[in-house]
Amino acid sequence: DSDHGRRTGDIDVVLNFEISGRKGKIYGMTGELATSKAGHDKDRLYLVVKEDKENVYLCDGRLRGVTNPKKKKKKHIQIIHVSLPAELVQKAARANEETEDVINEEIRKSLETYLANKK
Repeated sequence: DSDHGRRTGDIDVVLNFEISGRKGKIYGMTGELATSKAGHDKDRLYLVVKEDKENVYLCDGRLRGVTNPKKKKKKHIQIIHVSLPAELVQKAARANEETEDVINEEIRKSLETYLANKK
């Protein structure tokens, strides 16, 4: 169980947060795993690292790292109701060029573990 809001029906739950002096909003999908439903990356597994009202920003730790997430419309992804540890999601939110490689590796391993256990 994660410690952030969930999307319920037609109501978006929005939480405000502050990490190391940086403020932001969590709309309910941040930290969840998702697959792409459309585009050249169809069926690819990602971690939702950020979102705004209409878009999500996706990271797979390989082609799309935490400092260069893929922007995708919410209607083009399928949320998998599995969350990665809140600590990893918070690290991803604070990522910079110095910490990017370590965080991307953790995300890659988490996604690979999920896929291996799913089979």
